[in-house]
Amino acid sequence: MTDMVRPLTLVIAGLDSGGGAGITADMLTIHDMGAYGLPCVSALTSQSLKNVYSVKATDKSLFDETLKVIVGDFEKIYACKVGLVSHRDILESTLTFFEDDKKSHPQDGIKVVWDPVLNATAGNLESADLKGSLSRILKVTTLFTPNLPEALTLASWDEERFLREGIRKLGEYFLDKGAKAVLIKGGHLQKAVLAKDTFVSKDSFFELSKEKIKGDGAHGGGCALSSAIAAALSLGYSLEDAVILAKTYVYRGILHPAIPFNLYRPPVGHNGFNFEAADFPRLIEHKIPAKKFSFKALAVDEYFKSEAQLENFYFFRNENMFLENMPALNSKAVSLVILDDEANLTRIKAKGIILKRAFLKTDNLEYIKEHGLYLGVLVHGVYDLLLALNLNPSFVVLDYRFEYLSYKISVNPDYENDVYKDAKLYSPFLRRDFRWMQSLLTSNNIPFIVLRNSVSAVGPWAFLEDVPCVEV
Repeated sequence: MTDMVRPLTLVIAGLDSGGGAGITADMLTIHDMGAYGLPCVSALTSQSLKNVYSVKATDKSLFDETLKVIVGDFEKIYACKVGLVSHRDILESTLTFFEDDKKSHPQDGIKVVWDPVLNATAGNLESADLKGSLSRILKVTTLFTPNLPEALTLASWDEERFLREGIRKLGEYFLDKGAKAVLIKGGHLQKAVLAKDTFVSKDSFFELSKEKIKGDGAHGGGCALSSAIAAALSLGYSLEDAVILAKTYVYRGILHPAIPFNLYRPPVGHNGFNFEAADFPRLIEHKIPAKKFSFKALAVDEYFKSEAQLENFYFFRNENMFLENMPALNSKAVSLVILDDEANLTRIKAKGIILKRAFLKTDNLEYIKEHGLYLGVLVHGVYDLLLALNLNPSFVVLDYRFEYLSYKISVNPDYENDVYKDAKLYSPFLRRDFRWMQSLLTSNNIPFIVLRNSVSAVGPWAFLEDVPCVEV
C-alpha cells in the first residue's frame, strides 16, 4: 500500500540475534499490519532457534535517552508493545514513562499491550521482577498478554487451583489487580488439540480457537501476536477486533513460516495483511450462545439491487423512532425493517429484522425464527462478523458509514471531523478489510449488503461496484 499514512507504534523489547522473535519480529509485524514501528531496545540477546545463551540489558541512560528522543521526534504515538524487560532499572524507566504519559493524557494516552516475558520456549531470559510490580504494570496496560504458564506464575496459582476455578477466574485475578483486559494464550498446552486464547475484561469473555499445527510450533509467535495487537490498536481497531486480527496473522505466520520447516521451530512468517477465510479462528462468546439457528435464507439482490426496492428499506436508530413511524409503515409495501429491537414487528408487514450485537440474545432469536422473519446482523468489525457467522443469519449488513468505521481514529488531527479526507486517508484499509470480510461471508454462504455514506463523492468506492449497497 503506497497511498496510506501509517500511525506510530512504539516497541520496547529485546533484540533477538536470530531475527525470529523480539524487536525484529515486532517491527516486521507492525509494518505488515499497516502501522509504523519505533524500536526502543530493552536488551541484547544471543539466542538460536533452540537456546538462549546470554542476555544483557540496555544501559539505563541509553534506554531513557532513546525514549526521550522518540517522543521528541514524533508527536503522537498511538500504541506500544512491551516485551522482554530483563532488568529492574529498565522496568522502572518503562513504568515511569507510561505513568507520566497517563497523567499528561488521561483520555488519549498510549495504548499499551504488555507481553510479560518470564522465560522463552528456547530457554531462560532472566526477566526483571514483573510479579513484584504487577499492580503498576496492569494499571498502565490496555491489554495484558501472558501465556498460560506465565499467568499461573504471576497469579501464584498451581495447576490444581486452575483446574478447580478455571480460566475465567484466572483472568479476573488480573482484572482485580488493575488490568483493563487480559488475553491468556493457551497454545503452550502440549496435549491440547486446539490452540485456545481467552480474552477477559469487565464487559467481555470470549475464546478464540484454532486447530494446532503439527510440530513444535514457530519461533516468535508470542512477540508477533502482541505487536500485531498494538499495531491494530494504532490503526483504530477496537480491542476485540485487534485481538482477532492478530491471532489470524500469527496463525498464518505459523502455517507459512519465514524459513523451511526442516529447522527446529522456524521463525513465524510475516506474510502481510492478506487473510483468507480459513485463517480466522472460531469465536466463542460466552455471553451469547453459539447456537446454529438456520434462519430463512434471503436473496439479497432481490431486495437491494434496484432503487425501487430500496424505497422499502428503512433504518431506525432506536425503538422510539420506530414506534413514531409505525403508522406510515403499516402497509404491505414494507419489505424489510432495520431496527434495534423486535418489539411490535407483527404490527407492520415487515419480513425481516436487522440486529446489532447488543441484541443478539436467545429470546430475540427464538422470536424471529418463530415468526419466519429474515435475520440480518449489523456488523462493524471482525468480532461482530465472527459472532454473526456462529448464528447462521439470513444475511449480514457491513456498516461502511464513516461514523462507524472502527479505524476512524485520526492519524492527523486535521482529518478528525472531515469525512472526505477520512475517506481518502483510510481507503486502503476499507479495501483490504472488505476483501477478507467478503471471503469469510462467501465461504459460509452468507449473503451480504453494505451500508455506506450517502455522499457519493466520498472515497474511491470502486471495490464495491458489484456489491449490493445502501446509501444512508
